[in-house]
Parts: sequence; structure tokens; C-alpha cells
Amino acid sequence: MELVNSSDFDNRGTFVGEDKFATRYFFTTNGLPVKKGEHYVQWNLYGPDFQFSLGNNIGVGVMTSWIGIPIIGTIKKSWELGENTQFAVGGLLGTGSWSDPDFGLALPFASLSYGNRRSNIAFSAGYGAVWSDGSSNGAALVSVAGMKKLSSKISLVFDSIILLSESNDFTLFIPGIRWHQSQGRSFQIGFSALSIDGEIAPIPMVQWYRSL
Repeated sequence: MELVNSSDFDNRGTFVGEDKFATRYFFTTNGLPVKKGEHYVQWNLYGPDFQFSLGNNIGVGVMTSWIGIPIIGTIKKSWELGENTQFAVGGLLGTGSWSDPDFGLALPFASLSYGNRRSNIAFSAGYGAVWSDGSSNGAALVSVAGMKKLSSKISLVFDSIILLSESNDFTLFIPGIRWHQSQGRSFQIGFSALSIDGEIAPIPMVQWYRSL
């Protein structure tokens, strides 16, 4: 049994409900915390991404590829600034694991979001750094992302990552659709456009969400 309220219905009185995975787009996140007990895994074609709620608006996770390269830990702390405004700070820290233990990466970030678990938009910024064999490199990144649950079965999702670097033009835009198959099960497909130094390439994105 699940408690519902008026915000779970649209203007016509049709039940829509929350998006169980509203804290996540394709890659980026927002200020909303993973609810207590609502841990999940995001299965990607390249590997899994596990996310867990520790309570008190703190979430942690781990992501990797099917061969364990790299292994990246994540952490996020969220605050509710208003009825429909959230803020979060967090970070990613990774290693090349067994293949290249000298390789590492770090990405501290902050995210400001507006909305709720049915409809929201997020503005995020961070600084990504990588290092290996005594050398390092880094750049700032920004993102605008959002989602809107149209019905009990369908959500529209948009994600983006823009690298702010003079030496490397990297932009990723991903509009997509999330299909809510059942309680705690969703399938997501994106129609992404990746631009690197002016060259644009389409890359399909396919993801599965499952509650744990």
C-alpha cells in the first residue's frame, strides 16, 4: 500500500504518480535525494551503476564496466531549500583498478534543481580531473537536465554534459524516453548527439532501472 496525494494527479484528475528514479537522468543527477530504502541499480550496456540511500538525504554508489575498469565511487548530500527547490553537493572518485591502478579520476559537483519527483529541472557544475603516471589534467563541466512524467507509464528525460575547456570541445546532449514497466522497473532509451572538436556523432543510449 502506498500513500498518494493531490500532486500525484494531473489537471484532469488522472493518476500519474512519482517517478521512482526521478533523482537520475542518463548520467547526471539533481538535488533530490534517493528516498530511504529506495536503493536501485541502473544497468547500462557498458556496465552497472548501484545507488544506495543512507538516510538523512545522503546517497552513495558505485559504478563500473563489465570488466571492472574503471571502478568509480559516488556520494551526494541533498538539502531542501524550499517546497520545490533542492540543492546537492557530491563527488565521484575512481581508479583504473586492476588494469591501471595508477590511473585516477575525481569530479566534485554541485546541483540546484527545481520541481519534484514528477517534473524537475537541474543545473549542475563541477570540475573533473584525471591523473596517470605522474601527469594530470582537468576541466570544468556544466549540465542542464530535466524530466517530466507524462503518465503513469511514460516520462520524458533530457540530459547534457558540456566540457568548458579551450583545448577540447566536448558536448553531449541526450533527449530520451523512460518507460515505467511496473513498480520499481523502468526502461530508458536516449537519442544522444556527441560533439567532439566539431565532429558530431549519434550514440544510442539504452538503460534499465531496477529497485533493489
